[in-house]
Amino acid sequence: MQNIKSMLQNNLFYIKIVIYVLAFYCQLLFDISISINLVIYFRGWVMNKLVIFSGTSSTKKEIVEQIKNLLGDSLEISAYATDDDVLHPISNSLVLVTSHLILDCVKPLIKENCKTIIARRTLNLSNLDKILYINPNENVLLVNDTYETALESIELLKNFGFDFINYTPYYPTSDIDTSKFKYAITPGEPHLVPHNIKNIINIGPRIIDITTIVEILSILSMLNQKSHNISARYINKIISLNRELYTKIKT
Repeated sequence: MQNIKSMLQNNLFYIKIVIYVLAFYCQLLFDISISINLVIYFRGWVMNKLVIFSGTSSTKKEIVEQIKNLLGDSLEISAYATDDDVLHPISNSLVLVTSHLILDCVKPLIKENCKTIIARRTLNLSNLDKILYINPNENVLLVNDTYETALESIELLKNFGFDFINYTPYYPTSDIDTSKFKYAITPGEPHLVPHNIKNIINIGPRIIDITTIVEILSILSMLNQKSHNISARYINKIISLNRELYTKIKT
């Protein structure tokens, strides 16, 4: 228990630093967006529709909810999961794809008058606190739909400070003896976790990061309206996690 409290206290210190860095980062992105708007103006992109392509329905739902929470009803949004939905040709829209793999799948459907962005993905801060209760040096499966996405999630977790456990990437075609693992962490793919593992931590599908949000708003000429709201929401998430961790330390 003492080790857990020590880890929580260390993470609180890093989170406080992140709050200040994020505030600076948001201002920097806002300044950079001026040049993006100039490019949009001279190339003549005028769009008010956002089309999202993801691999799974769970990722589609998470990203649509994220964007609607930030933008409200000020934008027409359509979303498709390549695994589940019937896909249609897209024209005169801003197209957001969740990976290079998805882009390869839907590229024939995207007309020349569209602008396409490949999303940069990150983890949802709201879902990470349970990882702190895993013992240091525990062997843990990181379960995702492909080897590449599993590695990306491991790298993100380590960058967030969750580097005290040993990750092994696991995906549907893996040939790994899972009998020695007690825990599995998955970004929204619990159905892919081996049946013998009982301790499953579902941190939810990866969301799009703040740099992608800024790029979307810049292309849609909405950044001036929404920039303060975006930075406030991201900082509020970090502060909320800070409070949760502080509560756990006291208990």
